[in-house]
Amino acid sequence: MNEDLVKLLDLQDRDMALLDVDTRLAAVLAEVDALDRAIQAVADEAESARRSAAAAARRRDEMEAKIESYRRLQDQRRKRLEFTRAGKESASMMAELDLATSVLAKEEGEWVRVADAVKASEAAAVSAQDRVQEARDAQKPERDEVDGRRVALEKEREGLLADRELAASQVERRLRQRYDRLRAQRARNVVVPLAGAACGACFTTLPLHRRTQLRESAGYDWCEACGVILYVAAESGT
Repeated sequence: MNEDLVKLLDLQDRDMALLDVDTRLAAVLAEVDALDRAIQAVADEAESARRSAAAAARRRDEMEAKIESYRRLQDQRRKRLEFTRAGKESASMMAELDLATSVLAKEEGEWVRVADAVKASEAAAVSAQDRVQEARDAQKPERDEVDGRRVALEKEREGLLADRELAASQVERRLRQRYDRLRAQRARNVVVPLAGAACGACFTTLPLHRRTQLRESAGYDWCEACGVILYVAAESGT
């Protein structure tokens, strides 16, 4: 077998090994992503509960400020009433004071309801945040196992990549460039044996004289249809 072809097939074997590791690594990273998304879902619930509690607290504080303003107005009305003589003006101010007292009582009742809601919202936010930590704790054994596989695959990939680069450096430059261009276009093998009289990739039949030359030279040729690098396997016929 042609020496360049031997080197090229060796390079392809290393690329296929890298592809296998990359496929397994992608699956592990997908597991990590699934774990992350599960935590994120619980964290999003906690954040939503926190925002709800904050919004309720703001409403409570706004109502408290509003009620305080009403109380100051009531105090002013009472003082004015003390200096107002009995009569229509006094009666009018009394009616105004009674109405304002009724409104203030309703506002204070609403404030109590909102304050209770704030306590419930804050408790829900704390509980939701606790669930985030619980989810992290529950995931830890699985995440440690997945991370261990990820680290091992990344280390394996580093070694394979170093071997691949060494193998690539042994291939004639122009041949390697063509091989690399083909690899960028195809996910699988780009150096393929003849399948009988046809290309092993696209099954286009090669002319007899090219098959004969390929067999006699034990080298390689190009498929004019799909561009892959062709060779004759030891057991292949014409």
